[in-house]
Amino acid sequence: MTTLSVTTQLPTEPTGKPPVIFVHGAGTSGAVWTFWQKAFVAAGWPTYNLDLRGHGESGPVDLSHTSIFDYVADVNDVAGQLKVAPVVIGWSMGGHIAVIAASQGGYAACVALDPDPPVDKINESVDFVYEKYSPQDIGYVLDGDPDLLQGMPDLTTDERRIAQSSLCSESELMGSERRRGILIDEMPCPMLEILGGLDNYYPTEPSYHGIGMANRQIYVSESSHWGLMLNRRELPTLLPQVLDWLDENV
Repeated sequence: MTTLSVTTQLPTEPTGKPPVIFVHGAGTSGAVWTFWQKAFVAAGWPTYNLDLRGHGESGPVDLSHTSIFDYVADVNDVAGQLKVAPVVIGWSMGGHIAVIAASQGGYAACVALDPDPPVDKINESVDFVYEKYSPQDIGYVLDGDPDLLQGMPDLTTDERRIAQSSLCSESELMGSERRRGILIDEMPCPMLEILGGLDNYYPTEPSYHGIGMANRQIYVSESSHWGLMLNRRELPTLLPQVLDWLDENV
């Protein structure tokens, strides 16, 4: 049985708002939600920031045989312990996990930040790869100057330090599953899609909003992929939009 670490932060008084589960991206931990979790608690939302199996403070697993659907099971496990249907919010790989979990039912809403774009068929020419990779394998540094971290052009040194603190190894099996494509048939709850426009880390087309699966899309033209999580110049504009959308749709 996998031991999952969940950082729970609650409002000082009950507000009647449903709980929120945060799901981090590939090769990171729940530390990436530092600013988001604080803002949601201040707005009255009970929050549960999950470290997926093998990440952060959660128990170790054999990542070479860990599927994206194992991660979906982790999210569903946390959701199943809550008294009411939660909101699931995910970024990057976590955005795709949030979409998969919400498509299965049982969630009040789904917010996906830079998720993998939707596909209409599986690319069976992509083989499953049963390995794991480290942050160093993709060019990140765990020690040393955080300004050397790639793909974070809009982050300050302090923000890059938070990103650096979140880095960990990841499943290549999960990566190959994503490259093959994962079909999503429907979205039974309201969905918000958020895309960063400062880099091309993820394609913006096709989009879940474009195919009618997401109710709304927020395009943050001056935010990088990492900036959606940690850019404190953009978050004061982005976070109120997300909170307003949730107030209107949950």
